Amino acid sequence: MNPWREVLAHIEAGDNAGLVEFVGSLGDVGRRAVAVQLPGHLAERLAEGWEARWETRDRAAGYRIAGAACLSGAGQVAAWLNRRELRDAAGRTDAERILRLLRQRPEEWRRDLAVRLVERLRLPRGRAAWRWTGGLPGWHLAAGLVLQTGVEPPANDAFTAGWVLRMAAEREVPRADDPLLDLMVARLFQATGAAAGLAWSQSWTSGHDIVTALVKLAGDGRLKRQDLLDGCLTRFLSGAAADELAPFVAMWRQLTAAVEEIPVLEFTRLLPSAPSLPAQLALDELRRADQAGLLDDELFGEAVRALAYRPERKHVTAALRWIADAVPGPGDSRARAGNALVALATVFSHDAPAVRDRAVRLALKLGAHHTPTPTPTPTSTSTSTATPTSTSTSTATPTPSSISTSTSSPTSTSTSTPSSTSTPSSTSTSTSTSTSTSTSTSTSTSTSTSTSTSSPTSTATPTPSPTTGPGPERAADPARAPGRTREADAARAAGIAPADCLTQGWDAVREAAAALPDDLRSRVATVFGEVEALTEEPVAAPVPVARPLPALLPPIETPGELADELSRLPWPDDPALFERVVAALVTFTHRDRDAVVEALRPWWRSEWRQPFDTHALVYGVSGFDRDARSLLRRCALAVVSPGDSRELTAGLDAYALTHPPHDPPLHHLLQRRLREVIALFEREGTVPVLLATPTSPTGHVDPETLLARLELLDGAEPLPADLDQALLRLPRLTTPALAVRADGIGTEAGRRLAGWLRAGGLPDPDVTCVIKTTRTFSYGETRSPQVRVSPVTAVPEGLAGVLAVGGHTSYPQDAVWWPWAMPSHREVVAAHLLAPLIAYGGEGGLDEALADLVHGDGPLGVATATALTTVMGYRRPERRAAATHALVTLAARDEPDGAGFGRLLGRVVGEAVLKGLVKLNRVMTVLNEATESGAGTWPVLASALEVLLPAPGAKPTAALGDLLATAVRSAVLSGARGDVPGLAALAARKGASRTGEEARRLHHHLTRA
Repeated sequence: MNPWREVLAHIEAGDNAGLVEFVGSLGDVGRRAVAVQLPGHLAERLAEGWEARWETRDRAAGYRIAGAACLSGAGQVAAWLNRRELRDAAGRTDAERILRLLRQRPEEWRRDLAVRLVERLRLPRGRAAWRWTGGLPGWHLAAGLVLQTGVEPPANDAFTAGWVLRMAAEREVPRADDPLLDLMVARLFQATGAAAGLAWSQSWTSGHDIVTALVKLAGDGRLKRQDLLDGCLTRFLSGAAADELAPFVAMWRQLTAAVEEIPVLEFTRLLPSAPSLPAQLALDELRRADQAGLLDDELFGEAVRALAYRPERKHVTAALRWIADAVPGPGDSRARAGNALVALATVFSHDAPAVRDRAVRLALKLGAHHTPTPTPTPTSTSTSTATPTSTSTSTATPTPSSISTSTSSPTSTSTSTPSSTSTPSSTSTSTSTSTSTSTSTSTSTSTSTSTSTSSPTSTATPTPSPTTGPGPERAADPARAPGRTREADAARAAGIAPADCLTQGWDAVREAAAALPDDLRSRVATVFGEVEALTEEPVAAPVPVARPLPALLPPIETPGELADELSRLPWPDDPALFERVVAALVTFTHRDRDAVVEALRPWWRSEWRQPFDTHALVYGVSGFDRDARSLLRRCALAVVSPGDSRELTAGLDAYALTHPPHDPPLHHLLQRRLREVIALFEREGTVPVLLATPTSPTGHVDPETLLARLELLDGAEPLPADLDQALLRLPRLTTPALAVRADGIGTEAGRRLAGWLRAGGLPDPDVTCVIKTTRTFSYGETRSPQVRVSPVTAVPEGLAGVLAVGGHTSYPQDAVWWPWAMPSHREVVAAHLLAPLIAYGGEGGLDEALADLVHGDGPLGVATATALTTVMGYRRPERRAAATHALVTLAARDEPDGAGFGRLLGRVVGEAVLKGLVKLNRVMTVLNEATESGAGTWPVLASALEVLLPAPGAKPTAALGDLLATAVRSAVLSGARGDVPGLAALAARKGASRTGEEARRLHHHLTRA
């Protein structure tokens, strides 16, 4: 019996149960024999190609069993079981089989393996995340060994997440008798990836999920409730993403923390930057604590300021509600009022007029109830005697033009700074108009005047200090130490006195009110004093900077470098690199075909299955003969093995007769060009150079370079499609001198080039474009462009196809080639791009093709405007960025008819919004970013507003206020004047909507002198 042959037979047959029995019965010699053969066999199988790799994945369970049973060291077994090709089979059944085999191993060996397997667990990422639906691969085996051996598993987030994912996949919940429960719960709150399983459990089994079960175990005493609360708080403070925190927010809410258990300091620190969900939890809990009197003024101020700064409107309005509820009137803390005013001043700049107006109303209410104590003018120095050990210094924050008067005994008349506070260990410096003697010593200087009058026989009664005197706003908190007040705590923590807090609040309101509209600013001035409007300073428009295209790499210099480049072609296609490779392949093959064959032979052996299988390539690979990558590889195959290439071409041609391709017409030119290179090499011919290899990153070919290449042919005619492509890549210019030189070549290609150079290229066709919307029962609403490209003159043979616009391609990644096909006719390329842009939403590089398109030459029209509008309306911001790049590039290039195209684009945008083809809020983000980048978007915005401004009495379009705000910014940057039809009527509407306010701002700017 040959143990290795028997093991291999079981693996190939998929007989895993029989394999377990067989390897379990092997002795040491038999296991060693299998261990010697197994790794080498797997390496050979994987080297046979992609089909063999798929077959190996199908038989992965057998390979895992054989390796676990026969390999000797724990490290070897761990490495084998964690091979990428074998890992996906590591489920519960696999674990049961391997655990059964491993019982024969020594205890210490199994403990070592358990630790290694736990350490090697990894969470799937990206496209591999779908595997989570079956639990974490390898977790069952690692956990089984941990339980069998009793070893403590090393800290690994994947092991903890696997515990959660296993329960979520099997729709189970933690049990009180789970031996891993205590350890896993202790690690749960720090483990990355665990939240995914918790959320998955909640989505499938609401009310009977893992989080709810843990809370119930805490209620039953099996788990410590405080540990869960502390763990949730730790998770909140970790800075994790929103989806990593959501299950723990749910857990905290289910635990219903008592008000004394709320960590007010930590929750306050969460508010500025935590994701919305935990921030809302922190807000709710802090409000509960505040209602119970457990939130001091400093933390209150920090909390409402943090909420006011957040971008979400709901949190800003929550701050306003809290201020309205928590600072009701004059009886409340002055420090709390000051902190509230600082937060309200922040909201004065909010985009939503309703929110801003509410903040102003609240500020007026607080300002009327809480006024900073005035500061007197200096006329004298006052000294008083105190306990010798008291030494402190404080300085008041003066308020403008304040004079205070107090009444006291003539022998004890003094005025001191409102914020000066003395304690038993401090010396206080303040301002006074008299000298008095008491139990403390004080020297002061001031800028205000104080007068006191009383009966000669009266006894001096000192005026209550703002921080220590009686009054409802200074009532002691029963939870505080005797003699301490809420204001004193805030002052002690912030380093300022409560009166200073209030003064700072007033100052913040006055400063922020300067940017308010005139009506609101005047209302603030009635309470807070005169507020000067901000002086508008001239704004320098930013200079647009086009995103540069990558520079072309130098030509490939050796066949060895060619083989290296061919073996690592990038994905997705990079036309510049592909053109560089095919140009080198043609040139080097002409110079020394044998050297190229020798250099490419290793690539040929690794990339093309041996023996050569034409049937698998013709019928087994979808789209093999149509994309640039496959055609380029076929070019190299035709050099190394012309016979195999001819056989493959014949099979593909026969297949195309019954399965005709449906590629876009513009892509046919690329296919024709590469296929004629394949045919050239298959008949073992060569040419010295390709004509159409670009000399510019835009895809253009320099006319002089093209002439030089044509002269290298030494009277021979070039490849037809290569010549067609070279002509389309010439710049838009007339060069009579070069035309004469081209005529002198004496070939048909030279004469054709001469005529092209005299005419300045292909005349611009007429392009029309309309988006048609249809509704069907099966597919709902669908959109398709009705595009027509009409040539104005006769088109040379071979080029008519590039003007025939077809439907959308099934391979959107091909679109990266299209700007390179016609770099001097941007409008025609945009017409070809439009259908796939609508159909695929920018996938496959379509958005980048549009961004590259604008670097070329030629007029821009309705097709380009519609394509840009389509990309502006994409759901994903990263896809919309291509439209921003395009607008900035057009501005930086200073197009001859840039303003005209801008007006056309604005009209297309407006009509698309009204028809529901794009959402204005998405379009607006692109226009706003382009405006801030210096794109000069005013023509676009003005034209769009002409279409979108509502008729009298009509409701404005959603997000019109945002568009108007961007228009204001653009008008200021460009210095635009004049008017937009319908803008004055919208500006005259009453109300506090953002749309109306921005309309008034824009109208004011456009019509002012």
